[in-house]
Amino acid sequence: MSNAGGIKQAGAFTLDSFKVSKLDGSKSVDIRLIIHAFNIVESMSAGSIRGTAMVYDSGDLVTNFPLMGEELIEITYTDYYDIKRTELMFLYGITDVGYAQESSGGITKYTLSFVSLPKVFSENTRVQKTYKPNTVDNLSKISDYVKSAYEEYYKKPVEELGKTPKNIVIESTDGPQAYVIPRLTPEQTMHFFARKAYSAASDTQSFRFFESREMFFFTTNEYMIERLDPNAGRPTDGPGGGVSIPSEKTIVPIFTRNYSPDRNADRQLAAMSELLAVDFSAKVNTVEDINKGAYKKATYEIDVLNGTITKTEYDHAQIFKEEKQKLVHDSKFIDERISKEKERFVIKDYASVGATTGTDVRNEMYYTSVYNVKPTTFYHYERNKITATIYGRNKIFAGSVIEIKLAEATSKTDSVKTDTERSGKYIVESVDNQFNENIYTQKLVLSRGGIGA
Repeated sequence: MSNAGGIKQAGAFTLDSFKVSKLDGSKSVDIRLIIHAFNIVESMSAGSIRGTAMVYDSGDLVTNFPLMGEELIEITYTDYYDIKRTELMFLYGITDVGYAQESSGGITKYTLSFVSLPKVFSENTRVQKTYKPNTVDNLSKISDYVKSAYEEYYKKPVEELGKTPKNIVIESTDGPQAYVIPRLTPEQTMHFFARKAYSAASDTQSFRFFESREMFFFTTNEYMIERLDPNAGRPTDGPGGGVSIPSEKTIVPIFTRNYSPDRNADRQLAAMSELLAVDFSAKVNTVEDINKGAYKKATYEIDVLNGTITKTEYDHAQIFKEEKQKLVHDSKFIDERISKEKERFVIKDYASVGATTGTDVRNEMYYTSVYNVKPTTFYHYERNKITATIYGRNKIFAGSVIEIKLAEATSKTDSVKTDTERSGKYIVESVDNQFNENIYTQKLVLSRGGIGA
């Protein structure tokens, strides 16, 4: 750790320990002194967190321990703000083995690959199960099925090892639904549920299952934003009522750009709230917008028994207008040139309103909401992604919300205007936590959440 006049360097962190141990606890060693660099990656698109560590080893740990790709790794580190975290992972790979110094061969180098415990423990399991409404297990909604699957395939294996599992937040879904899981892994099962989930409280139906360093989530983008507000009140179905909305309003961190080369010692604290880099990637691709049906969707429900076809249309551009957000394309151009609907045909295999119910009649499947809204939301969510790099802090995870304030590009030097198009709040889609020697940085993928430029 580097100090200048008693002032801590921006991004400084302390690697308190990097312990490797046998699963049964019979042997353990702290290898923090031979760790050159490591990273931990988390994403709202992934059901597990994972990472790698670069090791420079003069004691031949691989042979003498020995490392076999079946050990536990416990990493404890303290960030610039003296906030400490401990990550418990499973070591599954030792790769890139070679000599660090080709001339002497006295030091070997290799890469350790690790992943969160439930990923490994559940990877050997296949879910072949019918999830349907019943009173015995008090199951009826997809959020209930997610809770059941989490407790069986994520929580239980970790507890059996004598470790404390992460909590999960499960946003409540609507409607009793029935599904047969056809031999999927537990993670694939969770993603399947996310694709089928519906909530009347959600405008985007953007359900996803993911793990951050903080906890597990089965939620929509709206939930991740509203959980910052203790008065939001969005319902959860997680174990113990869900570990959810904080008791007091969470402060959204604000990041700006330092447009001068000034990085002196007195500015280290300020540098913790500055963007080291930002890339806005692609702004628009009109051909892709046309081919993917970026604005208009239509779902046709074919009722074979009654010989009818019901069409449900969806116009995403109208959502932009209602939310008073800027459209990428001119509304007239959308109506004239991007007017073709992306169509989907489904067989209506659930009961009509007022129909006689029975054991062989499925409940409402919410096809129109799921097939029209969800893919459109995620298309714009992907289109609005940007990347940014900041000095690392232990309170930013995948699923967090941050605010960016940028200056407008201008030739004038006497005034600085805010870039209103790019500034604002973003959801943290993913975080690559990078620890290199004594500096901790985070490479972020950010998005506006699917509606808005």
